[in-house]
Amino acid sequence: MPAKSRSQQELLAYWLRGFADGEGSVSVAPATVRIANTELVLLETAQGYLAALGITARIGQRRPPANPRWSQAWELHVCGRENLRRWQQLIGFTSPAKQEKLARALASYKRPRLPQQEIIDAYCKGDSTLQIAKRYGVTHGAIEYRLKKYGVRARDYSQAAILQWRKQKGA
Repeated sequence: MPAKSRSQQELLAYWLRGFADGEGSVSVAPATVRIANTELVLLETAQGYLAALGITARIGQRRPPANPRWSQAWELHVCGRENLRRWQQLIGFTSPAKQEKLARALASYKRPRLPQQEIIDAYCKGDSTLQIAKRYGVTHGAIEYRLKKYGVRARDYSQAAILQWRKQKGA
């Protein structure tokens, strides 16, 4: 990446960090970074900067103000595991509390999909569901559920059963 592009990205990240430090919040459930402001154009600018960093964000209206003399407020929302991960890597927060809350929000996402073929192969080679579960950091019930879902019966690990399963799945 050229030095000029990198410095432009750094400037965008610094601007966004400052804006989010002052006007933003982090929610764990649902995992979201929110920036609220009464100036829609400012949030649209932030949305454009985020897009330049590869982060998708949406803007929505907040509830109507309680007092009719108050201005309508808007919110920019960044959500989704990949968008929040990029926020954490590229922008972050100056506030340790917000940074820690963002880490908790990311941790709230479920683990990535378990590798179907690796689970079946390990089970068919004789590994117990408990051994497989420990390897992937899930419960043995989750492994048993997936084996059942994949059509592998309990301790059905004969070569014929493996070949039949692969034929059914088109592997």
